[in-house]
Amino acid sequence: MTQDAYTLWTGEATSYSETDWQKIVSAASARLASFLCLSELPNPMPADIEELLANFIAGVISRSGDNAEIESKHVRNFTINF
Repeated sequence: MTQDAYTLWTGEATSYSETDWQKIVSAASARLASFLCLSELPNPMPADIEELLANFIAGVISRSGDNAEIESKHVRNFTINF
């Protein structure tokens, strides 16, 4: 997936170097394939899978570095962060 295709599907522009963008797409593709119980995403990628990948990347990018919404709950001897 190119940054232009990402912008087409999400409406969000990116400015990563080509090397960094390929790393992001590679990692996101592997994670998404795993979530879909696939060994890898199909190649060539159908439009619906490409849109899903673009939105998956958008979700990961928008959440990276955003710790403002992390909460901790502590009840007796149990703590959970979400």
